[in-house]
Parts: sequence; structure tokens; C-alpha cells
Amino acid sequence: MNNKIGELLRDARIEKRLSFDDVVEKTGIAPHYILAMELDQLKLLPEGKTNEYLEQYARAVDLDPVSIIHGYRNQELSDDLIVPAPNDNAAPEPQTDDKDDNTEEIEVKVADKYFNVTQELPIDIDVTQEITSNKSEKNSDKESKRKKSDADIAPEESEKLPSRLSRHSYGKEPQKGFPWTLLVLILLALGIVSYVGYVVYNQLQTDSHKTERSSSQKSSSNSNDNKTSTAQNQTKLETDFANGGNNVTVSNANGKVEITVTLTGSEDNWLSVTNTNEGEAQTTLTADNKSYTATLAEGATNSTLTINSLSNAEIAINGQKLDTSNLVNAGLNSINLTIQ
Repeated sequence: MNNKIGELLRDARIEKRLSFDDVVEKTGIAPHYILAMELDQLKLLPEGKTNEYLEQYARAVDLDPVSIIHGYRNQELSDDLIVPAPNDNAAPEPQTDDKDDNTEEIEVKVADKYFNVTQELPIDIDVTQEITSNKSEKNSDKESKRKKSDADIAPEESEKLPSRLSRHSYGKEPQKGFPWTLLVLILLALGIVSYVGYVVYNQLQTDSHKTERSSSQKSSSNSNDNKTSTAQNQTKLETDFANGGNNVTVSNANGKVEITVTLTGSEDNWLSVTNTNEGEAQTTLTADNKSYTATLAEGATNSTLTINSLSNAEIAINGQKLDTSNLVNAGLNSINLTIQ
């Protein structure tokens, strides 16, 4: 059994020339569950009812129920198979670092060189000690002479030396007057700019009012003409939803009826429409495919729209939105259309 369970059931129904409503009537199963089985969405069936629904559908279209149930179980098992990915990660081989044979020779040479230098150190130290002692004696003589010259300066002369920071510490800068003239000029300029802006604004307002009046008169005449032509060409919809029914009467359709269903929620939604150009159209609305439009066949006088969840969808006929709030409250999920 290579085909999917849903495809087998649907092909058998079409071969028996049974409509969607015929299977619903024979099995007593809700339409959206019949639609779920044909679309192979068996996980949406009630828990514990899958085998029972498959058996009822198989008997309705003269298929072997046992074969259908076995095929469903094999399909579920094949979907659950998981093929383990090959493990290409191989343990890295340990790498051994071989020392270069010349390392020991280099270390021996460095040690010999260091040993020779340390043997010559005592001689160098004696020479440097004599040089540094002579330099330190000369520096100490210079320092003593400088201190004596500083001490000979009289304290009175040191007080008379001018300080570099005395002007900044004790002197006061002259205060500057407030720039009244600049302030007056700025205020005068602002007054002139404000006056010019006021005059320009009033002129623009006057011109705009004149333009609005003329355009409003033209638009009112055009809108009246458009309303008259639209009222003549607009499709009329009459429903009995408020009385607990699920019927819609479509009039003034001008020979073409388009049914558009748009997904409004986040969950998938399944639907079917009869008497379309494609026959019985079925589809699933998802997050990637949120809208579907079906065009009824030319000359069709009726059609049935079946949808899994009306609360999760928006329906429009020839561009006119259909209020389905009463159907949602009544728990209905199918709409019968009559075209006049």
C-alpha cells in the first residue's frame, strides 16, 4: 500500500461517485473529521476514535476496513523511524614531540659561555669601583659649592624677586558691561521674523480654504455618481444566521461568484468548496498560505462551504465580508450558498 490512507479513501469515494455530504450522511462523522481523513491529517481525529472512523469510512466506500487500519499503523510506524547519523568523529592519534638532538649541545654552549663570563667578573668589578668612587667625589664637591652660593643670597633680595603667579593671585580683571545693544538687536530681529511668518501663514490658510471648498464640491458630485453605479453593480448577500440557519442567498452576482477564505489565527484550517471550476476544491490554510479563493463554475446555482474552524477564518463573497459570529456561537462549520 504505497498510497497514503487519505488518498485511498478519497479516490474510492470519487470512484463510487459519492459526494462529500453522502459520506457524512452514511458514516455519521462530522464533516471536518471526514475532511481531515482525506487530507491525511489523522492526528486531528479524536483520541481513541481513529480506527473506528477509518473503519466507518472504509465501509461507506466499499474498502476493506482491516487493510485500511493495517495500512494506517504501518504508515505511523514508518513516520516514527529515525536513522542515526554516521559518526565520523575519530579519536585523534596522540602526537609525540621529539626533541631536537641539537638542544643539548646548545645548552652546553650557553653554560660554558656563562661560566667564562662569571670568571672574569671580579676584575671588571674592581675597575668599575675605582671609576665610580672618583665620580662620586667630584659630584659631592660641586653640590657643596652650589649650596654655599645659595646661602650667600640675602633674604631681602629673595623677597624682592617677583612671583610669576602674583598677578593672577592678587590682581582683579576689569568687569565687562552687559551687551544691551546686542540683546535689543536680537529681539528686534525675532519680532520682524514673527510678523512675516504670521502674514504668510494667514495667506496660506485663506488659499487653502478656497481650494478645499472647490475640491469638496467636485468630490461630492463624483461620490454621488460613484455611489449610484456601485449600488447597481454590488452583489447582495442575505443570510438566516440570526435565526439559527446556515444559508446564504447571493443575488446580483453578474454571473461570477468568488469565495475567499483568509486564515486569522495561528492554527492550520482545512476547507472544501463544491461546484467550483475545479469541481470539489479542497485546501489547507497555513501560516505560509493564509488565503484561498475559489470561483464557482459558470451557471452554478448552489455550493457548500465546509471549514474546520469558522472562528479561525474570515469569509468574503465577491469582496463582501460575511459575518459568521452567529454560526460560531451555534457550533456550525458549513455554509450553504444559493446563487440567484
